[in-house]
Amino acid sequence: MSEGPTAIEVLRRREATSQYQCRNYLGDQEGPLTVDRATRYEMVEWVFKVSAFMKFGEETAVAAAALFDAFLQTEEGSRVMRCLKEY
Repeated sequence: MSEGPTAIEVLRRREATSQYQCRNYLGDQEGPLTVDRATRYEMVEWVFKVSAFMKFGEETAVAAAALFDAFLQTEEGSRVMRCLKEY
């Protein structure tokens, strides 16, 4: 009897599909942006500080940063990147 793929193998295959790929949303934008690499870095740094303050696991901060990046890749996220107040 052969064993199926491990959970890690399944996750790695999924990760390799385009569905889970992160595009360069900062470089793909047209027109002026108020959000750039430095601004994104500051936001992710803030997420990690809040996570540490609340004594959440580091995985929670990583998941929050991933969700933040996923949002910025959406149409609404693209709009938000043009308005620092909304960001």
